[in-house]
Amino acid sequence: MAVIDQPKTSEQITATCHLRISRYKRDDGQQHFDEFDVPVHEHMTLFDTLRWVQLHCDPTLSLRHSCLHASCGTCGVRVNGHEELACVCMLADYGDEITVEPLANLPVTTDLVVDMDPFYDRFPDERPIIRVSELLPAAQPPDDLEAYVRFEDCLECALCMSACPIAATDRGFVGPAALNAAGRLLEEPRGSDRDSC
Repeated sequence: MAVIDQPKTSEQITATCHLRISRYKRDDGQQHFDEFDVPVHEHMTLFDTLRWVQLHCDPTLSLRHSCLHASCGTCGVRVNGHEELACVCMLADYGDEITVEPLANLPVTTDLVVDMDPFYDRFPDERPIIRVSELLPAAQPPDDLEAYVRFEDCLECALCMSACPIAATDRGFVGPAALNAAGRLLEEPRGSDRDSC
């Protein structure tokens, strides 16, 4: 177990988090967990913590990221058994003991990085490039929902695939995101709304 130096930040350190990170390297052939005690501040995200481990403790830790504001979906992981985007997952929501694992139902390439090809291979071959994304003016969500979420808001991050119990047991099931994409394709065939743009 390693202890990381105090983070250099204007925010005050408020706690220490015990982090268990799933590790896997092809040469080793076996998954195991490495553990770290990490000093954290109030607004620290899981990605911040993983990056600290990578920069100050173990440069061999592999994780995937890009936008760092929940637009690309590349930093998806499981946190204490729940699927999250690491860049917007607040440590405060998970307490002092946190276990981080790669997404389920996809092959692990290394550490927290999964092979996304099997996920994308499930999508229909013809996907619309341009889609109508406006909400219908007459659409009213039920009383127990704050608002509808458009299908176009799908990040294709594979969190739904990781959480799906059917995908875990039936390899022939295409998964929620692919069904969503197929539904969009049926409603808005390729090229059907280009003239309205």
